[in-house]
Amino acid sequence: MVIHRSPVGLGDMPLVPTAAWKSVSEAKGKNSDSLIRWKNPRPPVKIDQELWSLIPISGDEGARFPLLRLLARLVG
Repeated sequence: MVIHRSPVGLGDMPLVPTAAWKSVSEAKGKNSDSLIRWKNPRPPVKIDQELWSLIPISGDEGARFPLLRLLARLVG
């Protein structure tokens, strides 16, 4: 199985409702389409494989910066 996009959230957001995850997960299209559907440039978001290299694998910022800012610009 090849994964082309994946929903992403932050570990410090335990109160994100199941409906938010479901909406983002089921959104068709790429990054910006899922953000528009959720109408919020914050996690959870769906991130396309082409942007995975922008997610830091160390440190405390994770996907918040610069990836979420980039996604917000795609939508805005």
